[in-house]
Amino acid sequence: MQCRRFAQIITSLFATATAFVTLQAQLPSGLLADFRFAGYVHNGARPTPGLEAKTANFAPDRFGNASEALLTTGSGLVGSKTTDYFKNRRAWSWAAWVRPDNLSPSAPGNFYSEGNNGLSGHISIYQGSIMVQLWNQFANPNWGSITTDALLSVGIWSHVAVTFETLDGSNVGTCSIYLDGILRKSALLPYLRVSGPLAAQHQFGIGMNVGYFVGGQTAYPYAFQGAIDEMLIFDRPLSSAEVARLRQIDDRLTVSPAIELHFQTVPGQNYRLQWSTDLKAWTDHGGIVTGTGGEYSAPVSIRTAEARFWRLDPIQ
Repeated sequence: MQCRRFAQIITSLFATATAFVTLQAQLPSGLLADFRFAGYVHNGARPTPGLEAKTANFAPDRFGNASEALLTTGSGLVGSKTTDYFKNRRAWSWAAWVRPDNLSPSAPGNFYSEGNNGLSGHISIYQGSIMVQLWNQFANPNWGSITTDALLSVGIWSHVAVTFETLDGSNVGTCSIYLDGILRKSALLPYLRVSGPLAAQHQFGIGMNVGYFVGGQTAYPYAFQGAIDEMLIFDRPLSSAEVARLRQIDDRLTVSPAIELHFQTVPGQNYRLQWSTDLKAWTDHGGIVTGTGGEYSAPVSIRTAEARFWRLDPIQ
């Protein structure tokens, strides 16, 4: 009994000491770019690095917060001629929340693209499907495309992620498309690489574009109509588990702190997990727990459980 009471006191002290700590959910390693679009792109007090010289419009984000997402209607577009992330990378990942206002029935609408007259990459919506296209003038094959089933809906926020990995010595890589944390399609696509004397000519030819594409081989903008938010780019292919976790991180990058309770149990004995603020009055937490002879553990949020004492009380 003394050991159990000691454990209760230590648990309560831990909860109290950490109740006021705000934990940041950790993004996966290898982050290259983090575009939140919270009412700004360039100029002003909070410029978004790497984006420039385009007029931006804004819309409510997926939480309903006004002017927190980039609105792309064919004119509210952003980009940079001096930044491109995919070229000469053997591995990368792209992810963003998107809300289509149009399913792009006649031509792709690009969430994101990079391109010039030697290389281009597109991540887009086409007839409700997610499409990734890579074109490389110097690769064989020099064009590849991968398209999911029609998964996106008008007016609905969805989390889209694309990963790409190329083995050393190969001209093609494995491209995978995820929707809402679930792998939907995977296939081989050409590696976006430029080298030798052509590098100076084709590096930063058009650069990166958010919400549209303008490349050397076409003047058509392929504009996405809808909203884009929380766009992240990584210098490696994220794992399926990392993509799934990425979807759970909201744009404030915070999570509820939690403690984990541990109690030793007796086989066949029924218990009630209970809490108290004064060690006198006790309140049940959850259902009946049956002992196994091993340790019983339970995570408890300390946003709602700060300064509480806990016990696993035997039912007589």
